[in-house]
Amino acid sequence: ETGTWGTDIKGLMEEFPLPVKNPSFVHSKCPPKGRQWKPLKHVLIAENFDGVDHPTYPNIEAPPALRPQKRFSDLYGYEARYTDPQTGLRFAIAEEYRIIRGLPDDCVQAYKRLRGHDNVI
Repeated sequence: ETGTWGTDIKGLMEEFPLPVKNPSFVHSKCPPKGRQWKPLKHVLIAENFDGVDHPTYPNIEAPPALRPQKRFSDLYGYEARYTDPQTGLRFAIAEEYRIIRGLPDDCVQAYKRLRGHDNVI
């Protein structure tokens, strides 16, 4: 078979084989068949790793944060600067405040439950 400029395509393919056509080509990221990848937790359990001697991500204890915890509005998720004194819900803008004032008590309790508030009546 000849191309448009008179070159022999089959001869070029034999001279310069493509790596995807090579039957012995193995991708470096693919594990060989018969071997499965295990999550770190499974490997540690299989090796009876207790992790007491060496610091690892799960066993490092961090000191308490120096900055106060961020508070987010209960309706829109913005960073909230204000709290409604009547309902205890947090809000960031005036539109949220108007909506909070119009909510029935069961909705207010549901929002508090979602936030994990302790004083849910």
